[in-house]
Amino acid sequence: MNPRIQLLGPVRGWLGDAELDLGSPRQKGLLALLALAAGQPLSRSYLTESLWGDEPPASHANVIQVYVTRLRRAFEPHRPARHPGQVLTAIGDGYALRIDPGAVDALRFRRGLSQAATARRAGDHTRVRSLLTPVLAEWASPLQDAAFFSDQRTFASLVDDRWTAIAWHAAATIETGDAAQVLAPLKEAAAARPWDEAIQALLIRALHAVGRRGDAINTYRRIQQSLRDDLGVEPGQELVEAFGLVLSDATAEPEVREPVVVAQLLPRTGHFTGRRTELSSLRSLLEGQHTRAQIVCVEGGPGVGKTSLALELAHSLAPRFGDGQLFIDLRGHDPAASVGCAEALVYLLRSLGTDESRLPEDQNELAARYRTAVAGRSLLVVLDNAASTEQILPLLPATPSCAVIVTSRYSLTALSTHQAANRHHLGMLSIDDSISLVALVIGAQRIAAEPEAADVLARLCGGLPLALRITAAKLLADPDRKLESMATELAREQQRLGGLSVEDGGRSVRGAFQWSYRALSTPEARAFRLLSLHPGTTFATDLVAALTHHTAKATTTLLARLASAHLIDAVDVGRYRVHDLLRLFAGELLESQETADQRDAARHRLLHWYLDVADGCNRLVTPLNNLVTRPTKSEPLPFAAGQKAALAYLSGEADNLPLVVRDASRHGFDLESWQLAYLLFSFYLSCTRPADFLACANWGLGAARRTGDRRAEGIMLNIAGIAANIAHRMQDSIDLHQQQLAIWQELGEPAREAAAWTNLGTTKGWMNRHKESLAAYQHALELYTAACDTVRSGYTLDNIGNKARDLGDLALSQDSLLRALAIWREAGYPQGEGQALYELGKTKFAAGDRAAALELLNQALGLQRDIGDDRMAALSLHWIGKIHTRTGDLTKAAGHLEQALELFRGMHDEHGESAVLTTLAAGLTAQNDHSGAHQLLKQAWTLRKRLPDPLEEGLLHDAISTLASHMGDTQRAETHRATANTKFAEADCAEARQMMGANTKDHIAQ
Repeated sequence: MNPRIQLLGPVRGWLGDAELDLGSPRQKGLLALLALAAGQPLSRSYLTESLWGDEPPASHANVIQVYVTRLRRAFEPHRPARHPGQVLTAIGDGYALRIDPGAVDALRFRRGLSQAATARRAGDHTRVRSLLTPVLAEWASPLQDAAFFSDQRTFASLVDDRWTAIAWHAAATIETGDAAQVLAPLKEAAAARPWDEAIQALLIRALHAVGRRGDAINTYRRIQQSLRDDLGVEPGQELVEAFGLVLSDATAEPEVREPVVVAQLLPRTGHFTGRRTELSSLRSLLEGQHTRAQIVCVEGGPGVGKTSLALELAHSLAPRFGDGQLFIDLRGHDPAASVGCAEALVYLLRSLGTDESRLPEDQNELAARYRTAVAGRSLLVVLDNAASTEQILPLLPATPSCAVIVTSRYSLTALSTHQAANRHHLGMLSIDDSISLVALVIGAQRIAAEPEAADVLARLCGGLPLALRITAAKLLADPDRKLESMATELAREQQRLGGLSVEDGGRSVRGAFQWSYRALSTPEARAFRLLSLHPGTTFATDLVAALTHHTAKATTTLLARLASAHLIDAVDVGRYRVHDLLRLFAGELLESQETADQRDAARHRLLHWYLDVADGCNRLVTPLNNLVTRPTKSEPLPFAAGQKAALAYLSGEADNLPLVVRDASRHGFDLESWQLAYLLFSFYLSCTRPADFLACANWGLGAARRTGDRRAEGIMLNIAGIAANIAHRMQDSIDLHQQQLAIWQELGEPAREAAAWTNLGTTKGWMNRHKESLAAYQHALELYTAACDTVRSGYTLDNIGNKARDLGDLALSQDSLLRALAIWREAGYPQGEGQALYELGKTKFAAGDRAAALELLNQALGLQRDIGDDRMAALSLHWIGKIHTRTGDLTKAAGHLEQALELFRGMHDEHGESAVLTTLAAGLTAQNDHSGAHQLLKQAWTLRKRLPDPLEEGLLHDAISTLASHMGDTQRAETHRATANTKFAEADCAEARQMMGANTKDHIAQ
């Protein structure tokens, strides 16, 4: 029997058709790590760190062995005692999971993504679609109920893979003429990643492709305004090009969904739409022959449409139950009016024709009479709005010819301990289904007339059916009202809940939420109110503990109660989210029940929790970044000591960080805003979120300026300048650094002035202004030397060594790098040592000493691997492979280059990927594998067109020229060689000049 493993969603496993017991969350975490390794062995030390961080239990080795033994027993139940495992095998100092990668859903997803990347590089859009459509359909929130120390980074990596897949699939679908199919996922992605200009550009292209020119234009203008307001920048090239295409065409009609047909039994909810997947799944559970009564439980928050779904399901199944259907509202939303078990049993028995006067009073006897009354009958029982498992247990039939549908706004976890119940959490409607619901009420024509406004309305209602129905009812009552007018009204957060109500009948979103809120205890109610202060998308248990002043244990219990009441949703272990409308409701309660001082105190606690976490990460990752210091806290940080642990934890908060900085600024906490933006510098340098970094830096800069503190302004000008550089806004970066230079000269702070010169030099270096860059670095070194700042002198010497090499002064380069290396070794700073060794290796290569270059680069690689610096390790691997290629040792070259390519692709670094592909192609050309070289160069060319770089463009043209020469195409070879030399002259660095020299010799030799 072949094993299967599910990592997308709850971690589950099967052997054949039998589901396996995978044990505790941490044991599932071990299985997930091994499964994601795709058959590669993981050492015990790696597993220990991944499961417990830097503070494992003393018995960790035994615990891992126990987990392995249990998993072997699960996956190989017939394995003889003491025989080695065939599925979970011991290899050296670790373990590997030997199963078909196709049997692990997350690996299928990544395999599909990898294959799609290949197809994408080849320009095969049809294949990209065919590869990504099935894997995206299989997606679910990954690694649920698995616990391991680095889960945030593992989770974030899988989630980032999903966004990449959505973008690639959308681009391919648009190219193949089916843009309408990807509007919904693109809108979801655009809403989730508002500063991702590539996603926003795809959305504009899709709207344009389906003929929604006005919506595409409005979308561009909204994004343009958002970039100006939030980031202080103009749209980049992708957005501008997408907008340019939009201006040329206007030919598409919006999709109109057909209304759902309504039929018999008690009235269905009018205009029911969507929920196809839920209905199909639930119907399949209740259909067919069974040996016991089938029970499905639909759980979800107030207003989500549980009763509507139950009635729709009941109507579709009604013909199968010849003896009829029972329905009772248990009123579980109101503790004071909740129907008691005895009362419910009397009602059900009376409905079945039993003489009420002959019924006993004892509840147990009533339950026995009820089971007797339904025995052998074919009945469908709907128990709506249940308060608890205890309330419904006596109401469950025992006969297999009956079925039960339960709805509850609470999580009836205990029900599964008594009955084989299938519990289903009902979430919000998709945007498309939300729009369809409104269209069914007000007419498709009004939606077609204002599709963009309809989309905004659906998002403002957050997919909540009750909110959508109320909105539609108000629009229906006012046929002349524009959807845009309604959207404008609801966009005002202070008025939104008030607008989501109708006077006749008294239905309102606020009223539905109020019933759930009333059932909370005092601590739970206060915690719910305080959650409205958090501006992010999700929040951690640790944050809520700080916000509420509760212990971690009490906070865990409190959040579990709020999740059970569906006032918050669990999204991962120890992480939750609040629906937008529930957040507004909580904010109203906060305003009415907490004083301004209490609200400010709570916001202060929230911001200082983030400051402490960011400071803790900063101290571990970049301890020299110490211009903001925090007092030492007695409470432990929510992550173990170590850079990996700190960065992994902040990865889980990454989506929140820009919003927290902005929210602090908007509420007058300018000091906290700029200090948090500063302390997040180390995190943003370690990840690929340039737009978020730029947003944080700009909001922090604005906050610093409002304080009137010139020193704070100078500090944030530095951070904003670095962020602009990373976002490839080079002129902005220069302007910001020149502004900070003026401040430090005004204040008389030479150390900060030196840092400004250093960063100015870096930006000018990226712009190939090498002489200006070197002069800036040398100015910085003079200031650091005068201040006896040895460590920062080390950084600057690294930079001088790099730039001197680019300018051809190899003696200065070597001297500077050797001085830097001595500083890093004395300071015990492996990251700096690895950087200096890497740069020194490149200088030795430029000087023609290839053996020394390889030795230094291999030393750098060892250090980079030890500290987990994947980006620098990839660069070192590429250079080692490049040197082996040029010396003719193509076997060694290929091994290093393949590793570099894997790392660059794992980081979605297309610049590095294109560079490695070019070097690999040169090796294949030397081996006369012309076809293979041609394919790699095509891939490199596709990537490089999106990422212009004079040096790498020159190397690419040079590789094409060499291939053409090998194939006898002299004219093509000469054309590309001339282009290569032009690019090398533009780059004007050491490697470029070396290549130009080689090309000149080759030309003379011919």
